[in-house]
Amino acid sequence: MQKTNLETFQSQWLLAALLALLVSINTIANFLDMYTAILVGNIVYVPVVLLLVTVSAFTLIKLGHDGMHGIAWISLLIASLLWLVAEVVWIFYELVLQVDPFPSLADVFYSLGYPFLFVFMLAYISPVRKGITKRSLSIAISISAVILFFGLYQTIDSSIYLNSLDTFYAILYPILDSILIVPAILGISLFFSGRVNFMWTMVCFGILSLFIADTIFMYSQMDDTYYTGHPIEILFYFSYVLIAFGVYDQVRIFGQKNKIQR
Repeated sequence: MQKTNLETFQSQWLLAALLALLVSINTIANFLDMYTAILVGNIVYVPVVLLLVTVSAFTLIKLGHDGMHGIAWISLLIASLLWLVAEVVWIFYELVLQVDPFPSLADVFYSLGYPFLFVFMLAYISPVRKGITKRSLSIAISISAVILFFGLYQTIDSSIYLNSLDTFYAILYPILDSILIVPAILGISLFFSGRVNFMWTMVCFGILSLFIADTIFMYSQMDDTYYTGHPIEILFYFSYVLIAFGVYDQVRIFGQKNKIQR
């Protein structure tokens, strides 16, 4: 038990240190100049997304593909691979072709990752679904509906300034986010009710971070203030890292259970 608590403590400190490092890198890059912010903003995505891909693959290999957890690990690996491709395509458009990467082929891969991430979330919270109350489900759906309404309202209101492809993704991302946020809210509610541990909930906080980042991203795209390396990138970085650490903690827990059973 003491070893398990120590490992959890070490994981939390490592997570905090990595998040602080990402904030520092983004802040310093923006302090220097726009070119540095864009360059660093693009480059940082590669190791961050690779972290999630590596953890997803390791988890699938370590824990297998059987049952609901197997569905979760497979779905997460597919989503992370799609997002890795999306980040590489984005970098290619912006740094090599030197054209605006939004909207582009990168968004095709980004958007394709969301359904798999949703399946992952459903499978991830499935083992603790008995702790989900009708009240918490109603609240999660209501929050999602309100968020979707305001997101679509803002998009429609600004659509006269956008081309058809911009409008399509400006509508698509709020819909995808509003669906994805429901299981994330449910997972966070389970944490505050004491049914799951802190590291388990990191996956849900990662989804929440992604949702907030997506929302700010779309608004900043509409008022033309977004650039790669913008401070909101921190939230995108956080989403990848939080999900990776939350999932890796499951590997550690399953490993401890197997040792006890032996």
